Amino acid sequence: MQEIDETNDVNLYTLIELVKIPEFNRYLRLKVDDVKNGTLNKYAVEYKKKEDKYNEELFIRIRDQQEEAGEEEYPPLYWFELTRFRLWDWGITILSPWPPPYEPYYNVVPRDIIRRITASFPVDPDMVITIKALQSKEVDKKVDLQFVRLSSNHIVGTVRENLDDWQEVFNGDRDVLEKDLDAAFRLFFYYLHKYPDLNKEFMQRYIKKMIPKLKEMEAEAG
Repeated sequence: MQEIDETNDVNLYTLIELVKIPEFNRYLRLKVDDVKNGTLNKYAVEYKKKEDKYNEELFIRIRDQQEEAGEEEYPPLYWFELTRFRLWDWGITILSPWPPPYEPYYNVVPRDIIRRITASFPVDPDMVITIKALQSKEVDKKVDLQFVRLSSNHIVGTVRENLDDWQEVFNGDRDVLEKDLDAAFRLFFYYLHKYPDLNKEFMQRYIKKMIPKLKEMEAEAG
């Protein structure tokens, strides 16, 4: 575990503003090239090796084992990377695979989950943290996480919806689903995943029936 003063980290928003200035852009490019090809290059290489190692151990190996066994991967496993843009301001900078159009990316790693893990765990590039069934109130589901805080402004790992929590949704009866629309949507997303043709059929029905109805409602309200 490393004690690091995070207030000393670069504010990426400031950097983004500065690189718009041609003179600064050229200067920064020269400095970056100098760092990459100079004495600091070995640190970049070592860091990338560690990052790739965790990607292989936590994501690629598990995904490949499931594919070889012919197992259906649902809920799917995602590889994510979080980057801190400034103090207490984190965002998803890599998400693989990218979720389908009907699944917002911020539902995969909910924002309240991001806030909890970034605020609760210090830098330790040699420790994998495992958390099961962490509750997200924003999207009303539980997720399983394995992640590493590689540096003060970078976290990598995997996330998947908790299997037990998902099974409760899958086995929920109609009365429960009618009262819990979030659960109903999650079940709907599952069937879109399992039967890709359903996606096309649903959109065709939506275009033919629902859009005209919605336009009528809009006209009446106007």
